[in-house]
Amino acid sequence: MTQVYRDGNRAPFPATRPTTGASTQRVTVGAASTQSAALSKAGLVRLYATTDCFIAVGTSPTAAAPTGAGVNAGGMPLRANVYETIRVKANDLIAVIQASAGGFLYITETE
Repeated sequence: MTQVYRDGNRAPFPATRPTTGASTQRVTVGAASTQSAALSKAGLVRLYATTDCFIAVGTSPTAAAPTGAGVNAGGMPLRANVYETIRVKANDLIAVIQASAGGFLYITETE
C-alpha cells in the first residue's frame, strides 16, 4: 500500500516498499532502445537511472530520444540520479535509450 508522506517543503510524495520476493532489474542504457523483462504485476515501479535517458512503457515499447524541437512520441525523459515512480500494468516492459551517454536503468517493483 502506498502512503503519502511529506518532504521538507511539505510537498506530498508516495512512499513505497519493494514487492515481497521482487528483485531489481538492471537494464543497460545505450544508443539503441533496450527493453526490460516483463513486469510481474500491475502497480508502481521505482526507476533510477545512472545517466539522463528516455523511457517508454507498454507491451512492446521502443524508447526514442527527441530529434528536434517537436514533441517526442517515443519516450519520457528521466534525469540521472533521481528516483521516479510510475504506474504500470502487469506484463508491461520498460524500454530505455540514452540521452547522450550510456549507463544503467534500475527497475524495482513496489507495493
